[in-house]
Amino acid sequence: MSAHPRQSTAMSTAPADIAVFSKDRRLALIVDIRNSGLYATDSLAAGLRRTLVKHELLPDTPFFMLATPIQIFLWRGDADPEAFPEYSASAKPILDSYGSGFTHRGESVRCGAPEIIFYFWLMDLANGVRTLLPDSPADRVLAESGLYKQIQGGTADFDVSL
Repeated sequence: MSAHPRQSTAMSTAPADIAVFSKDRRLALIVDIRNSGLYATDSLAAGLRRTLVKHELLPDTPFFMLATPIQIFLWRGDADPEAFPEYSASAKPILDSYGSGFTHRGESVRCGAPEIIFYFWLMDLANGVRTLLPDSPADRVLAESGLYKQIQGGTADFDVSL
């Protein structure tokens, strides 16, 4: 496995922090990563998605995920633009399992950008390096939504234009 993403074959001008493809290279998921806790609630996450849809910055895809250091939010691609996330889970287990956390002045500090951590989490799940963990709420989101089945055997691209 290489940390260098392959160039996406999807066509669009919208940027994506992460794009995850099925085994037949069909776009399955777009991930927008925000490095702040600003979008920590369903309401605020839905507002961001609504803005992306309004400005046509969200390509047509089966799933859209907003990932923050606090929470991940997932929508099906055909969800109403006004819809709240259909699924959400804490991002902490993902960040803890892939990042080295330590405490500095009483605050948790993560070594490694969330973008890289979310990329490896999804890439590892897509290409079978890692299986779903039954006690992981984030992994359950992927299983319950049907997203995991779509990305099995696939790949992920990092920082792409679609």
